[in-house]
Amino acid sequence: MSNNFYKLRIHLSDDPLQERDISNIKQLCHAIIKKCNLKLYTFGQETINTQGLPTGHHIHFHFEHWDTTANPHRNLVKWIRQQIPSLKGNKIWAMPPPEECNDLVRFLRYPLKEQGDRRLFACPPYVEFDYDTQEVLSKNERRDIIARNVAYAEKQENKNTLYQKMSAEILLDLSQNPVHVSVPLIFNKMVDYYVSESKPTCKRTINGYVSTFLIQNKYISSQTYTALNCENQNLPIIQKHAVLPQTPSTTQTPSPQLQTTPETKEG
Repeated sequence: MSNNFYKLRIHLSDDPLQERDISNIKQLCHAIIKKCNLKLYTFGQETINTQGLPTGHHIHFHFEHWDTTANPHRNLVKWIRQQIPSLKGNKIWAMPPPEECNDLVRFLRYPLKEQGDRRLFACPPYVEFDYDTQEVLSKNERRDIIARNVAYAEKQENKNTLYQKMSAEILLDLSQNPVHVSVPLIFNKMVDYYVSESKPTCKRTINGYVSTFLIQNKYISSQTYTALNCENQNLPIIQKHAVLPQTPSTTQTPSPQLQTTPETKEG
């Protein structure tokens, strides 16, 4: 494929002095079509990001532009800025140098994912692109992406909340019942918490939580953890009678061969 495919993105403004309302931007796109004699282009507006949250109102205008003159991209950028002087900065607008297009249908479909505009659409007969079909497909893709991202974000939030509640409960228990803290002890307490919350246990996940708990609450340093090869079963027993975090020891990190030597927390 040729590298004559442009992607124009402009963030809109309600300020009439900025000349970036939707009416003016559509007029700009029509002017580009006329100036460059475009035969292949799509246009769309977007107000929601891939997390399903409101984002800055902006437009996407994708088009194919054939120009054999010197520096066609730079010349077009300069001309667009002359039409709307308020187009300054990458946060306001962007039109990267043209690129190759390995999937022409996807290139044309992208702007249609939220609110397309048939009046700013053109496609020559030799390109198989049915606007209605591709618009529906683009919206469905967008919906699925948002659903996956929202589900993932909720899953991560649930994980964070689970760890925070579990960590707080373990710290409270240790403050009321001081004992020698060890990896097996914390692991067992976390398993008990999972069971009490009717959560399925996963050794790998709990191992990660145990390591985070020990480092976060300064039972062991991150340097020691790394030196011990990041494996819970190799961590030494930690002697601990108080739960308030103390200033980490300035002693040198033990080397991996000292894995069986207990590390005592100062304080």
